[in-house]
Amino acid sequence: MQGTVVEVQKHKTQSPENTIGGSNPSDAPLANRYYTYEVSIRVGCRVYVGRYDTPFNYLPSIFARDQRVELRLTKRVMYFDVPYSAGIRMRIVHRYAACGASPELQHPATVTSFSSLSEKIL
Repeated sequence: MQGTVVEVQKHKTQSPENTIGGSNPSDAPLANRYYTYEVSIRVGCRVYVGRYDTPFNYLPSIFARDQRVELRLTKRVMYFDVPYSAGIRMRIVHRYAACGASPELQHPATVTSFSSLSEKIL
């Protein structure tokens, strides 16, 4: 099936399992830096937000905003065929409706509270 990239967010994180040391701080391994990308893909009237963790500061160019992508959806995972790669697997962390709702309600992050929503309506 085909979808369209609607948003990409990048976060720099540390791998929690690699940052825990013993009782002596010198026993702790060096902290690894990882990059987490949250990629929102619109398929029909649904938007799926996938999370991709990588040690590299790189996301393939097929995930540029407004780019059409081929994907395979399961209940919890999105699979992408990427040229010159074994493919990319993203865990679905969120999904929401993109059709039939007012613009304020299409993406949950746009509504901060009920009072701000009521101010927009009035």
